[in-house]
Amino acid sequence: MKEKDFINGIESFKYEKYSIVSSREKLLAFTIQFLVDNGISSTFNNLCIAAFKLFPEKFYFSEDFKEYPHIEMLNRTLLHLRPKERNYAIGNSKIPYTLTDVGREIAYQVKNDMITDKVTNKVKQVMDPHKNESIKLLSKLKNSGILVKYDNGLGISDFDLFDFFKVTPYTQEARIKVKLSKLEQYCSGNKEDKYIKLIEILIKMLD
Repeated sequence: MKEKDFINGIESFKYEKYSIVSSREKLLAFTIQFLVDNGISSTFNNLCIAAFKLFPEKFYFSEDFKEYPHIEMLNRTLLHLRPKERNYAIGNSKIPYTLTDVGREIAYQVKNDMITDKVTNKVKQVMDPHKNESIKLLSKLKNSGILVKYDNGLGISDFDLFDFFKVTPYTQEARIKVKLSKLEQYCSGNKEDKYIKLIEILIKMLD
């Protein structure tokens, strides 16, 4: 099957399935993996159209032209995936996009949240090491000096973050990013919205 035929044949997810995903960047990470899994090149054009086909309510042009993708917005969102920002993917208009380790984890989490039955999720939650880790990390964050500083409008330093994770400064940034990304996804799916902005700030500190 030609790539064009495959992309034209993509069916949209129901809005309630992807409305729970906290950002467009995460939906694009999922779309990159979706294309790769189906043997389709994750070029800029393919990615923009595929993302719109999968998630039309997030990527349509305007209320008057909902049948068209908003390419400018999609381009801006793709820029946010770069290593200097979210660190989800590398690529550009000339080079197909490739997910980083963080991006692959995000794509997996989005897929799990959208496709896995919610009742099954509740049963598996106790046995899921990723969720257990996030639960423990969130509990630690709630009782941390970092949260106190954030709540009081005080600056958070790199050393606050490294001390929180008990690591030598600047030695495990990639691992910390993965943990924080998992925590952000956990918070967005478990009504812990209060902490999402703080976690995003912490992730950006590692860029």
